[in-house]
Order: sequence, then structure tokens, then C-alpha cells
Amino acid sequence: MSHIRCWEAIAEGSDPYAMVMEDDCMFSPDFVDIFPVAMSQVPRDFHIMYVGCLGLCNKDRKKNDPLFFLSTLMGIRKECNGDRSVCNDEQSGLVAPHVFVPEAPAGLHCYVLSREGAKQFLRRIKVTDRIEGHIDLQMLGHMEDMNVYAVTPNLATQEMSAAASTNLVANYPSLLNTAFSKFKAGNGLGLDYSLSIHAHEIMGIPMNTYALVYLVLGILAGMPYWKMTNQSLASLGWTVVTVFNIAEFVMNPTPMTLKMMIFSQFVFFVGLVVTMTLASAY
Repeated sequence: MSHIRCWEAIAEGSDPYAMVMEDDCMFSPDFVDIFPVAMSQVPRDFHIMYVGCLGLCNKDRKKNDPLFFLSTLMGIRKECNGDRSVCNDEQSGLVAPHVFVPEAPAGLHCYVLSREGAKQFLRRIKVTDRIEGHIDLQMLGHMEDMNVYAVTPNLATQEMSAAASTNLVANYPSLLNTAFSKFKAGNGLGLDYSLSIHAHEIMGIPMNTYALVYLVLGILAGMPYWKMTNQSLASLGWTVVTVFNIAEFVMNPTPMTLKMMIFSQFVFFVGLVVTMTLASAY
């Protein structure tokens, strides 16, 4: 909502564009040298330019990037950039030495928004709309015909961990996130953040990678049934997940933690039952 308020201020103001920064934005040492150059190179009809682009922001269009596959699967990769032909093809998205067209940009810790861009987002993402997760991911579904650019190299970053984020799900599961936060990608994105981030909610429950992990664990726990030998692994798996979730709730006794506990137990149980049912049938 604070981003939307900023868009309103830009749309109603007299300046042709403005920079929006979140409170944890950190600039790179060469920001002062490169940013003015990027601003002189970006096409004047731009709507938004990401100064610290996350997500699928590879100017070289590397198809082996896991995010490329994920964004294609989710249908959030940009199909075009206005009437330009530099999107989603084998050629580079570079339009100037320090400006390129990102395919599925995320990260709103630092971006430049034009007055027209602010008006466009306000028309497309209404204030009354339900915000189901990260606003930057929700924006992706509204940028198909907008002029979207990003600065290269990235000139701004932020602390990207589940514990530092204010809109991830209660830092659940905090025990795993504490361990996974030590593993960082090249852009500083922590493994805990990657597993916790969600693009959609179902009945108020965020769908993230951890949900898939619990499902896979349930399937694996039911695997011994294929040999019809014993139920020990299934029982052990259920016990471990239950004890783990109880420990999570003791550490962070909030309604959201309780909701995520119940959901994770349910997902694990579904994986377990599916495997056991198939085993019994065959």
C-alpha cells in the first residue's frame, strides 16, 4: 500500500519521474557514476526502470537460468515491451550500455517511475484490489504493453532474507530459514527467502516452495508401501513433521504460524496418502 501511495503522489505531481526507495535500500559504490548515465540512456517514454532488478533480469538472456523456466511456467515472463522487438528472443535485451529490457523483473527496493507509469499502474492495480503477496510480482501481470527497463549493472540491493522481510509468512519455518539464510545466490538472494517467497494465496494461505517440499516429503515417507513391508517410515515422517511444527509454534506462537502448521501437516498427509493409495492399488 505504501508503494501505491507513492504512485499516487507521482501521478498527481508535476515532475516527469521520481525515484522510489524502500527503507532498507543499499546503493552500490558506483551508483553516483553510473546512475546519471543510465538515466540519460533510458528511452524517454519509459514507464518504469528498475535500479536494483531481481528475478529474471539477465540482459544476456541465459536460457539455463532456473528463473527463466520458472517464470515461463508461471506465465509471468514479459511477452513484449511496447512495440519493441528485443523481448524474449535470442538477441540481447540491451538497449544501451547501462539499460536493458528485463523479462520478469522484481524487487521494488529502488526504481524510477515516470508520471505516466504511475498513472498506468494505478489504473491497472486498483487500491481496492486484494494484495495477495509481493506487489512486485502482482505488477508482472500488468506490464505486458508497458515500457519497462532496468539498469545494468545493478546499482541497489537490499537485505533479502526471510527474517528481514516484512511480508513473508511469519518467517515460517524459522528453524529452517535460519540455516538456509547462510546460503546466498550471486544477487544476494538468500535460500530462505527463495523458499519462503510466494506469488499467490489460496484462502489466505501463501503458496511457496516449502509447500512443495512438504508434499515431496510426504510422498517419500510413503515409498516403503511400494514393497508393502512396513509403515515405520511413514509413521516416523509424520512424527518428525509434527514435532517440528510444534517447535515452530512454541518459538513463534502466532495465528499465521498455526495456520501454516496445519497447512504443512495437511500437504504432508496428502503426499503420504497418495503414495500409499497407489501402492495399495498396484
